[in-house]
Amino acid sequence: MTRRSAPASEGRPPAFTYRDVRQGVFRGKSEELLCADAIPLPRLAERYGTPLYVYSGSTIRDRTRMFTRAFRGMAHTVCYSVKANSNLSILRLLHQLGCGFDVVSGGELHRVLSVSRKAARNVVFSGVGKMGEEMLLALRAGILLFNVESESELWRLAECAARARKVAQIALRVNPDVSAQTHPYISTGLYDDLDLRLVSMGFGAVRRGPWLHQYFVGWPYTHGQPEVWERDPASREPWYGRDKGGIYCATQRVDGYLSMDAANGGGTLTTRPLAFKGNRLRLNVHTTGGGSARVALLDAQGKVFPGFSADECEVIQDDAIDYEVRWKKGPDVSSLTGQSVRVQVTMRNAKLYALQFTS
Repeated sequence: MTRRSAPASEGRPPAFTYRDVRQGVFRGKSEELLCADAIPLPRLAERYGTPLYVYSGSTIRDRTRMFTRAFRGMAHTVCYSVKANSNLSILRLLHQLGCGFDVVSGGELHRVLSVSRKAARNVVFSGVGKMGEEMLLALRAGILLFNVESESELWRLAECAARARKVAQIALRVNPDVSAQTHPYISTGLYDDLDLRLVSMGFGAVRRGPWLHQYFVGWPYTHGQPEVWERDPASREPWYGRDKGGIYCATQRVDGYLSMDAANGGGTLTTRPLAFKGNRLRLNVHTTGGGSARVALLDAQGKVFPGFSADECEVIQDDAIDYEVRWKKGPDVSSLTGQSVRVQVTMRNAKLYALQFTS
């Protein structure tokens, strides 16, 4: 936990700072330690053990009040997304600060209710997979409103509300056909996108070069026939002319589910010490828009191994899943086999998906 070179506040929330902490029997020894709200993290680790998740109450309070002040002068409800972190202590603190909650499941709603039954008054129930039992739980708890995502969900909610003898407050979620330019796994659909409500994946995946292909079957409605058929038989006819389902293929890059990204300002990734076998270092990397990457190999203390500095590395400008890293002396890294090695990748306008040592 001792600071080595980075400035005290660089890249850290205000509550996580390095401080001079006096230690020893007579407090004569001073050491710079990383602290959370002025409490040294090593002291917390000694008391509670590791791994240990530490959150800053002061930062949460400050950010919540700052966000709330932005809407002063108008009626509003600030709702915390429980799926971001459902730790009960955090939920309790946010409830005390006057926050509402956005939940996407009955389990998340149960956690909010365990903090306070009164918290239900400011709960918004979102998500596309709401089940009848979850809707009944939310209705009986008296939540603020449901974000309705589809026509079939609206009918199901109406049935649950009638059964519970409650009035369901709703808001309709409308997709404005605007691309969020975010990760494809979490982006919302556009007007012309495929709209499947029931999907069954096949086993395994087929690899072709740098791509993985996963086949699945899908239908534009949920299990069984559309619910509206039971209420209005005349509505069946339009459905007969619609797509009744098909076989589809989802394609993704090998090891491409997550990446470490560097924007135009650049960034550096340094791994923990690694022990490897092999004589080549290969990257799954994608540089774009004039981007580039360079690699340095360091020892466990962060000192560059001779001949393996970033300056001696050939500039990487490619889109490849097995790019062979080369330095002025060549690609061979076998001289470092068995030693503790940190891989340091400096990038700009680039994505690093994976790295591996091979023979």
